[in-house]
Amino acid sequence: MRKWAVVAACLILTSIADAADIEILTAQPGTDRRGSQVIDIVVSKASVPALREISEKNVGQPSRVLLGDRVVMQPVFREPLMSDRFQVSDQTWTQDDLVSLSRVLTGQTVRVEVP
Repeated sequence: MRKWAVVAACLILTSIADAADIEILTAQPGTDRRGSQVIDIVVSKASVPALREISEKNVGQPSRVLLGDRVVMQPVFREPLMSDRFQVSDQTWTQDDLVSLSRVLTGQTVRVEVP
C-alpha cells in the first residue's frame, strides 16, 4: 500500500508545470470597472517577481490557489500580473463568498500552481 502512495505523490508532483508562493497582505470584496463582483488583492512586494513570472508564462491558463492543501480558488490568468495589486473574479461567487474568501486570504501565504 505504501508503494502506491509514493507513486501517487510522484504523479501529482510531476503534473505541476509552475508554482509560486505568494504572500497576500489584504483581500477585500470589491467591484471592477463593469460593476462585476471581484476580490481586490494586495500582495507583498517580495511576492511580485514570482507572481509576474508565473502569470507571464501562463496567460490564458487555469491555475489553482492553495491554502495548505485546500484549493480556495481556480482563476485563469487573463494577463501578466505586473504589480502588487490585482483583482480576481468568478461569476459564481456570491457576496457571502467574496466576504468569506477575503477573510480567509488576508494575511496568508498561498501556493499558486499551474498544472
